[in-house]
Amino acid sequence: MVIVPMADMFNHGSIPNVEIHYDEEGSCNAYTTVDVPAGSPLLICYANPYNPSALFAKYGFLDENAPATFCKIMDIIPSTENRNLGLSFSRMLFYHENGGISEEVFDVLLFEHLSGEWQTQKDFYNACMNGDVDTKAAYHQQYLGDVMGRLKKHVDTFLIELDKLDEKAASKDIETHTRIPKILAHNAFVREAFIRVKQNSIDPVVGYE
Repeated sequence: MVIVPMADMFNHGSIPNVEIHYDEEGSCNAYTTVDVPAGSPLLICYANPYNPSALFAKYGFLDENAPATFCKIMDIIPSTENRNLGLSFSRMLFYHENGGISEEVFDVLLFEHLSGEWQTQKDFYNACMNGDVDTKAAYHQQYLGDVMGRLKKHVDTFLIELDKLDEKAASKDIETHTRIPKILAHNAFVREAFIRVKQNSIDPVVGYE
């Protein structure tokens, strides 16, 4: 790790306006990527802007302008195939503003759902990898209820766990545990994204039970 005087003073931004480059001699150069008005902050992206939880854990701040958050599905065993389909913190996303769900979430979950049907799973995977949009869409339509049901269960369960975490945090002494307000703010950001996903993308398909 290298600390660069002045350059390490740039703040984080989900939409950065500065890029850092190193020349052949190892000198660090910072360039603006857009016209920046006088007095405006210069911003770089510290890490993946689509995973504010990781930024919070590493740097101790919440990026409230993050456009999305990782969907928090952590019970899938990684494989070459599901990684190719998008199994990663930066691609399996719940969008904060509109409650949308990234395509990779659907692809990975359907691939896992088809694990008991080897040939069907293989055909779906090949359709994804070969850009066969029609075949891929047909599989998604056929198994939409199963995948959305899995998503509903995950979102409902995660929201309950968030409430429990908040209750536990609220029982602590803020004077002793000074990060609690930031933790609660992070949980609120994630909760908002999950609720919007539930209201806008899941419940209209599987119902409100």
